[in-house]
Amino acid sequence: TLCAYPAPPAPANDLIANAATLTESPVSTCTNAVTGTTVSATHSAEYACSATDIDVWYTFTPSTTGIYNFSRTAVSGTGNGYISVYSGTPASLTRLNTSCSVTSFSQALTAGTQYYVSVSSTVASALTFALCVSPAPPAPANDECANPIELTPGGTFATNPVVGTNVSATRNANDPAPTCETLGFATAGKDVWYSVVAPDSGTLTAETATVAGTIL
Repeated sequence: TLCAYPAPPAPANDLIANAATLTESPVSTCTNAVTGTTVSATHSAEYACSATDIDVWYTFTPSTTGIYNFSRTAVSGTGNGYISVYSGTPASLTRLNTSCSVTSFSQALTAGTQYYVSVSSTVASALTFALCVSPAPPAPANDECANPIELTPGGTFATNPVVGTNVSATRNANDPAPTCETLGFATAGKDVWYSVVAPDSGTLTAETATVAGTIL
């Protein structure tokens, strides 16, 4: 059986001049997701990561100054749907996130500034997706070295565990840049701090474990 039929028209936001609007979701939620597609999209000169990938465009204006989380979830299709955020104006954009190969990341933004967001894929791997942006939660209480959480030594790992998080953590000003950052992991080196008093033996073993449902 041989068929020939027209491809669907290009998405309405195929060109940056027709960028769709992203609406901010509440902190760390995805209640205002927008659904989009790269099917029949074309390559834009403004897209900074590839000379051949196809892309669609959105604008976003944050309500507050701070860290925002961007995430792309596949609805259908096999493409990667990589996302990037840009400051500036069309024909004069600056890509803010370091990696071109991410489907979620955090980015510092300024309230009232209009940013451009691209979602891209290869021509052969177009996809339909849901795109979300929301403010990151506040930094952890032990984000800075001056405010560590005290640990109590125990005989086993399960004796005195402390559940922590590095979500929205920042880098201490005196910390050296981690090696992984030079490899393109822009969010590396965001740390939280703890203190501990050595037991009489003078020996300490530091261990960590992943809480169920979180991502390493």
